[in-house]
Amino acid sequence: MACAISWTPVAGPAMSVRDAPAFPIFITQQALAAAGDHCSPSPGRAFGFLTGDLVEGPRTGTPHIVITSTIRSPWPIEDGDPKAAVLRGLAVAEEQARKAGRVVLGWYHGDLLPDGGLPRSDIDAHLALFDRPWHVVLALSLGQGEGEGSKVAAGFFRRSPDPEWWMHCLPFHELLDGPSLLSDGRKVTTLDWRGYRTDDAVIPSDHVARRPKVPPEVPAQPILLFPDEQPARRPVPWGDIARYAAYGIAGVLAALGVFAMYRLFVAAPSPQGRSRAASAVSPQERLDPLADTVALAVAAFDLRGRLFEKRQMGCRDLSLGLVQVEERWTAYNGARKAGPYALDSARDARARKLYGDVDAVERWFERSSCPRP
Repeated sequence: MACAISWTPVAGPAMSVRDAPAFPIFITQQALAAAGDHCSPSPGRAFGFLTGDLVEGPRTGTPHIVITSTIRSPWPIEDGDPKAAVLRGLAVAEEQARKAGRVVLGWYHGDLLPDGGLPRSDIDAHLALFDRPWHVVLALSLGQGEGEGSKVAAGFFRRSPDPEWWMHCLPFHELLDGPSLLSDGRKVTTLDWRGYRTDDAVIPSDHVARRPKVPPEVPAQPILLFPDEQPARRPVPWGDIARYAAYGIAGVLAALGVFAMYRLFVAAPSPQGRSRAASAVSPQERLDPLADTVALAVAAFDLRGRLFEKRQMGCRDLSLGLVQVEERWTAYNGARKAGPYALDSARDARARKLYGDVDAVERWFERSSCPRP
């Protein structure tokens, strides 16, 4: 926290620790700059993916996300419905993130309603394709002109029990790079977002001397490449490589110190945490989020199926959708059978419907003639 700036939505009241949203959001200044540059005014709607790590503080046990990079989509959203474009890029982005040792934590796009909420099409896309509890969407809309109108209207959003979650921006933390922490304790921010405020002592980056930007021939953030595309060949900048190798060694040493403070989110929760959660909800209620993930996976597979029929998606992408359905159905069905309780009529009816939906997905995939994953 000493190396971060805490930003709170202007429209929302200050939150207590108990009321703070799950999975606090941390994002590096480099990732913020990359998303902002990509979403600067241009034809169509630019979008990309947010990648990084899921970590858990060893003292508090609080899981949070750390967004360290972006993956740009080479095409904007042009037809008003982002689902097809985002779905096409999501499988490739997940593979690129996996190879880099990261995970996809959400997505970003250059669109925001005048009242500060998400458009309906983006809400539908987020619900259909980003169903993990930590998934976020960063919406940016760069203003033009002078004064307040020239600031960026932007915000983080995440699906939650709040029926109007798409209208309420989330607080987040801007992680500083080295030169952004001044000797007098002030912090240099790269943000100029009209909807957020901070209690930290900050100074805009325009008012201080900053280190030179990364040369354009060495891209700081990856661009999404699909299997039928090849990146343009560039001359090898050996001098830059040597310099950045030295930076990299120093960065690795610093990272070792940082990550010694965390352990991966996938570690099992503590027994105390499990006992508190068990007392908060009934066994039947714990099945509901698992059922939601099955329903969302089925909806995502249906979308993949329509793209497959239009020859806009191949067998590999269809297989990934099938694997997601089977994994989430197995988790839900295992939890349902392991519980020493009977489902009420509503949950029993939903379980039978989900079984029918998953069976329909299996039969649809068999008819596609694609090899099983």
